[in-house]
Amino acid sequence: MINSDSEFVYVGDEGKNEAGPASTRHGVETSLYWRPSDSLTVDLEHAWSFARLDVPAGEFDEIDNSVPQMASAGITFGDDHGWYSALRARYLSSRPLVGETSVVDSKESLQVNARIGYKWHHLDLSLDVLNLLDRNDRDIEYNYESQLAGETTPVEDIHFHPTPPRQIRLNATLQW
Repeated sequence: MINSDSEFVYVGDEGKNEAGPASTRHGVETSLYWRPSDSLTVDLEHAWSFARLDVPAGEFDEIDNSVPQMASAGITFGDDHGWYSALRARYLSSRPLVGETSVVDSKESLQVNARIGYKWHHLDLSLDVLNLLDRNDRDIEYNYESQLAGETTPVEDIHFHPTPPRQIRLNATLQW
């Protein structure tokens, strides 16, 4: 359990965090790593968290953007030299954008990335496929008031950064 004297609150238009009420968090984190051979590694990490503001009874106590569940998993195959490959996934559950839950929770997000490469002496060449499933998720979401030039009053809305569409990247790394 973690007890904080003050929970940081994001202020969107100012792009900064400011002090908020105290909070309490508890949860479970697990990390599993399995290496059945020198060239194969499997990993899984999962976190479940319950976070609430310490406010008087009857007030809304959910914490904006507190993620109740996340998971990350991967499988990596290869040696220090020669061919290698990896497949990785990251999951973020839906979460309250506003503690009062007056706004629909954020959307859940699942990203899967893949890599294949070849290491030779000091040279590492690899090909990445990012967002392998080409999901139209949101990397991050906030709900706050903002006012664009030409608008007479601020508007409360969901602001988000979209996940980039599927991308293929060729990488070359030279080390010595």
